[in-house]
Amino acid sequence: MLNEWDMSIPPPANWQDFELLCWDIFSETLDLSEVKRYGRPGQAQQGVDIFGRSNKYHGWVGLQCKKKEVSPQTQLTENEIFQEVQKARTFTPPIVHYTILTTAPRDVKIQSFVAEISTRNQESGQFSVEIYFWDDIADLLRKNPDI
Repeated sequence: MLNEWDMSIPPPANWQDFELLCWDIFSETLDLSEVKRYGRPGQAQQGVDIFGRSNKYHGWVGLQCKKKEVSPQTQLTENEIFQEVQKARTFTPPIVHYTILTTAPRDVKIQSFVAEISTRNQESGQFSVEIYFWDDIADLLRKNPDI
């Protein structure tokens, strides 16, 4: 009998499918209403690909999807995260929570960096920040097969 750890789920092949998958998963996970994709390719998006009202966070939340290559494997960098968070500060309506979603594998250095940004943001009255790596997203898919 297979358990949830025996099943490997590869990331989507293109960014459009990754963005739609994130919409499906996180609409549920963050309890979003009024969820929408923001803008279209080529438009400035203030660091937000998907946004909606969250009952969980009691306000608007923004999601940024970052598709990374599997082969050769590319990582999400601290600079990319910093730049996206900076852009998200200009999003209207103001967001109360920001989630970065990536197909990159889980990385302790990046997790710590995001936790530091989130702490600093919250201390200055700004939105919280979290990150989900492909490992985390695949875990959510295994736990929620209906998605």
